Amino acid sequence: MSFIKNIPLRPHHGMCTGFAAGVTLADGTALSPAEVTALSPDGCTVQVVLRQGVYHQIKRMFGVYGAGVNALHREAIGGLALDAQLAPGQWRELSDEEMAKITIQNTALFTRLSKMYHNLPVK
Repeated sequence: MSFIKNIPLRPHHGMCTGFAAGVTLADGTALSPAEVTALSPDGCTVQVVLRQGVYHQIKRMFGVYGAGVNALHREAIGGLALDAQLAPGQWRELSDEEMAKITIQNTALFTRLSKMYHNLPVK
């Protein structure tokens, strides 16, 4: 998942390395690494790429570093870019190519999870 986020302060080195290593939230939830890239000269508009989805994850991750959320826009989900032509609340059907991409991604995920499950020790 990819988001564009507007924050009230410039991301500092500790924040960027923390995101890259995986943030641990206040409740102890350990998150997968995320990528943060500054998009504006002042550094207050950033792109965040997540590898997992946890409830209010972006807001909670930046909260660990004392940064709030001024604005948040989702750019993509699972490698599918969101259609910029759609207004909030509008939708469209996925193309055959988009459906194939989702199917391939889900098949690869299922294969990895299946291998992990079958390699677990038996109790």
